Amino acid sequence: MAEKKKILVVDDSEDWLAMIRTILAANYDLTMFTDPARAEEVLKTQDYALAIIDRKLPGVTGLEVLKKMRETVPNLRAIILTGYADVDSAVESMKTGALDYISKDAENLASVLRTRVDEALKHEAARHEMASQGIVTLIAKGESSELEFKSSARWDMKANRLNKELEKVIVKTVAGFLNSEQGGALLIGVDDNGVVVGLRHDYKTLGKKQNRDGYENLLTTLLLDACGKDCSPLIQIMFHQVGEEDICQISVKPSPKPMFAKDDKGEHLFIRTGNSTRMLSTREAIEYCKIRWK
Repeated sequence: MAEKKKILVVDDSEDWLAMIRTILAANYDLTMFTDPARAEEVLKTQDYALAIIDRKLPGVTGLEVLKKMRETVPNLRAIILTGYADVDSAVESMKTGALDYISKDAENLASVLRTRVDEALKHEAARHEMASQGIVTLIAKGESSELEFKSSARWDMKANRLNKELEKVIVKTVAGFLNSEQGGALLIGVDDNGVVVGLRHDYKTLGKKQNRDGYENLLTTLLLDACGKDCSPLIQIMFHQVGEEDICQISVKPSPKPMFAKDDKGEHLFIRTGNSTRMLSTREAIEYCKIRWK
């Protein structure tokens, strides 16, 4: 029998800990604390595949606890439990490094929590597998229905200036992957010919935080504002270094429901067609949804 993956759970309510234990204990090895300080100490000596943290704890927020934990384990992945869910809390959670957030008021909470934990751990395993293959190998495969390259998200290489209209292209591509049957990956910092151009120009448009953190914050806010909070567990942002250049990879899982992208003109449904992404008309969107999510 395979060894159970270890999950660290922090919630100040014994009742909630008991409920989480009932939901997850059959498949996972759980370590549970009401005191976040004790959880932080245990994390220094034991490895965990995932942390589940209540967003509201006595005298401290779950996001502050996660930040402190990530000082010990920089790559620690977490799911945030919250009494309410909105785009702002989703953005803040993802900026802190959370893979997902779940409302305690969600219908069928047991099923939702079990599914989200399973998906989070599977997604993390897939991320490590892709990283181990090497980003250079991935680029060498070239663009396809499941892989697209973009030189930048904000800097217009031809006009040599900031062009925020390019952000819409990033949203469009990610939305197309969300609505596809396979999902996909978007590499930013790679031109159409597979040449690594890096993110230096984009970084310079970010104000004070001209680095990976600032860039991830930009993309997280951009995507959640456009596609909604439900896309957060389906999207993973990571970075690679090739030579002296950074590349950003947005890995996207297929959505279980239609994902519309919002802009100042309304909401639109995008799909992948071969190596490109296109917007569907109202009639096309209705027919596509009937077939894709029947």
